[in-house]
Amino acid sequence: MENKKLATHTFKVNEKDNGGEGLYITTQLFDNGDKTSNLYFTQTLKLNSYTNSASFELGTAILDPSRLRQLANELDSMISAHSNKR
Repeated sequence: MENKKLATHTFKVNEKDNGGEGLYITTQLFDNGDKTSNLYFTQTLKLNSYTNSASFELGTAILDPSRLRQLANELDSMISAHSNKR
């Protein structure tokens, strides 16, 4: 079966950069044509710094919605724990 790319989404992590640096997570969604479990994701983490860049192919979707929610919850807990200690 042929893998068909269905969608690509790029998220800029540091949206308030100075124009020369950027950290991006690109997720691609594919359909492999199977009748069950036909969808799969790949992800790339890319760091741009002016004329240099580095990319990391994560293969599968390591940063799925549930992991990102967990990260957000943990950061909220950490901030809350320390914001009341002033």
